[in-house]
Amino acid sequence: MKQRLPRHLLLKSIRRARLTLDDQMEARLNAFHRTLPQISKRKLARIARKDPRILEITPKTFKSNVERTSNLLNALLPAYFKLAQQLPALIYQDPWSLRLKLRRIAKGLNITTKDLMPVIWKKPTLLSRSENSIFSAIDAFATRFDIEPLLARKFFLKHPSLWTVTLVRIEGNISETARLLDIPLAAYIKAALFQPQLFYQSPNTIHRNVTEAARNLNLPFHSYLEIALGQPSLFSRSPDGMRRKARLIRNLMHHTREERSFEEFLHCSKSALTYSPEHIMARCLIARWNLSTQKTSRLLSMPNSTATAILRAHLKERLGTAAYPVYRRWKAIGMLTAV
Repeated sequence: MKQRLPRHLLLKSIRRARLTLDDQMEARLNAFHRTLPQISKRKLARIARKDPRILEITPKTFKSNVERTSNLLNALLPAYFKLAQQLPALIYQDPWSLRLKLRRIAKGLNITTKDLMPVIWKKPTLLSRSENSIFSAIDAFATRFDIEPLLARKFFLKHPSLWTVTLVRIEGNISETARLLDIPLAAYIKAALFQPQLFYQSPNTIHRNVTEAARNLNLPFHSYLEIALGQPSLFSRSPDGMRRKARLIRNLMHHTREERSFEEFLHCSKSALTYSPEHIMARCLIARWNLSTQKTSRLLSMPNSTATAILRAHLKERLGTAAYPVYRRWKAIGMLTAV
């Protein structure tokens, strides 16, 4: 039996379903829908509300553009229309012009068109910018932070969101974050160069991450801040799982007979908090069953393939054929990997 939506949600969906288009535009949407029945009329209407210029092309051009552009982007239709919701120009822009623009951008960035595609998938709105603005943003960033243009280009390709914020906004973000964290601006810039996401992430979000993570780990604020400066990815990590990680790391330290305190260990092994709880749990089992004589930091950095082979061999020796359901279960939750 189909479950009915609550009345307030039903009314909201009805309002969203209403077309605020005139009869002629609605007729054009119907014609588009007939050429591609697998795409809902509601999705087409949502795109048309964002950019009505898609209604200026004929149904024949619509179908041709969709097929050619989706092939160009190597995308299935559902994925293509998901991109088109962010950039409706993908529907009405000439696919050949789009192909030439991709080639010019790739050439300017000194990469292949194939390597550019993941960047476009992350930020399709890049195609709405001019080539000069794309290249000048990288040059301005490299000049401001005194880094090599090649390194700046790698930052932008890995974090396309850098293109969506101005250099003034970036400078404001890092200045405000350094003020909130009470650290020198140069120290924060140095950390951000290892974690470019920090250049555009909200200062309040970063401050909240550090504050809550320090509380969850039961560490002084400035002590955790020193750890995060040595491992900048911690600034962007959610603090929600830190309490569980702390419990597992303390358990691992107990089984490896670690002499240092929890805080001292984190200062010496700053990457410990970047591992997943399942990763740490697998090392706890290895230490508890005395399957390795390595110390805490070496166990944490042990490759997943090695940890999996050790635990799988131990389970097979102890349980025989009954070990396979346990192994599959551990693999399903991410504790182990395939070998």
